[in-house]
Amino acid sequence: DVANIQALSVACLLQLSMRKLDEKQWFRLISSLPPALFEASNAAAQRANERGIDPNGIEMLVEQLEFHRSLSKMGSTLVSSHLAHITTDKDISSGSGAKFDAVSNYLRLLSEMTSHPSGVICGVQVNTWVGLLRDPSIVRTNILSPHLDRVLTSYMNHIVKIRWEDVWEQEHPLSALIEASWDDDEEYNEWLGNLRSKTSLLFRSIGYTEPKIAASAIHSKICTLLNAHCNGEPRDRVNPETNELTVQATACLQLEGATQPLDNILHGLPQWSIDDGNYDEKRNRIRSIVRPLLSEVANMIVSWNPNDIWLKFRRTLLLEALKHYWKYEPSTLPTGVDSLLLYLSATDNPLKERLSEDIIGLRKKCGVSLVAVSKVVPDLLVPWLSQLSGRAKTLLTSGGLSPVNEMHLYEFLSSVATAVENPVDRSNFVADVLASSIQSLESPNIQNAIQSTEGL
Repeated sequence: DVANIQALSVACLLQLSMRKLDEKQWFRLISSLPPALFEASNAAAQRANERGIDPNGIEMLVEQLEFHRSLSKMGSTLVSSHLAHITTDKDISSGSGAKFDAVSNYLRLLSEMTSHPSGVICGVQVNTWVGLLRDPSIVRTNILSPHLDRVLTSYMNHIVKIRWEDVWEQEHPLSALIEASWDDDEEYNEWLGNLRSKTSLLFRSIGYTEPKIAASAIHSKICTLLNAHCNGEPRDRVNPETNELTVQATACLQLEGATQPLDNILHGLPQWSIDDGNYDEKRNRIRSIVRPLLSEVANMIVSWNPNDIWLKFRRTLLLEALKHYWKYEPSTLPTGVDSLLLYLSATDNPLKERLSEDIIGLRKKCGVSLVAVSKVVPDLLVPWLSQLSGRAKTLLTSGGLSPVNEMHLYEFLSSVATAVENPVDRSNFVADVLASSIQSLESPNIQNAIQSTEGL
């Protein structure tokens, strides 16, 4: 049986890869594996054709899933267990030569595996790519650069949540492959949580190591998503009573999957790739590419004005992620913060006697995002102190904020206040914002309650 032979062969190679192979054995193995697997792939395709199966179809993917999963695990283990052979080899360090080409070809093989339609294939490789990216001596060789765009794109695609209802109803085009990859939605959700946790460091590492590649990839991702889903298209999961998108709508799921990569990439970018400093020619050239891309991303997110509650929720998360970019380029910061303050008092449309759970969740998330932004760039908000004061007073006197909303707003304002260097200006700002609250505390009802044990 061919499938059993493949599985046993990879199992043997996995055991071999976990041993401490000497340099000669290791290079021989990584040099011979790519052509051998290419030959095996052609043979499998030929056998599939003879059996009347499409070699590129879903049936073939399901049939070879376990082989591909074990192959991906073995392939990544072979690298992660022998990083020293890459870091200590002089030919690889020089960035050329037969050994450099052999390792580069092998890494290309691994990166191509991450594009497999099933996420379990790329899932076993995350730690290997992180390990490669965190080794300065490997990064300096530029041996990773040709493969990082494919790796980054693959992981950004796989962290988008699959709507399991479509799998149950066999409406997802890859339903058979998904069901073969995970037993049920519970196992899938656990796997997705682990993958997202691990890829946070991967996205940051790629951002730091290759800012041009990272900026280009996230720019393409955000532009594609906003062009395709800015109004909730295709509006496939809608609440019939309100005509609002639900959290399970395709647009909401796709945009939710872009938040983590955006936040992690922006967080990982080196300062020199965004700020106004004077650096060497190479860094200045990279920065001249990175900054316009990120500027367009920021402007697209800030100018996007969705109507659906869940799209506003997704926009809130994207705005929060921009805090790492605003630290160096704050031109869109005031508009972004103003949008968050506006969402803090969002209401249902049409109005309801009691706020819906979706609106309550949106308001709460906006408050958390405001606090997160103020912790990173409080000093950059100081020039707009009077506008912030006016907006805060309007919100606080409206009577529409919940205690949690008010708490977030006060925490946001206190972070900004600590960045005000002039003590008089700081005192005036705090007094101005707290005027209505102080007035409430001095009201007869509150005073009587404080002075009376029974009243309390």
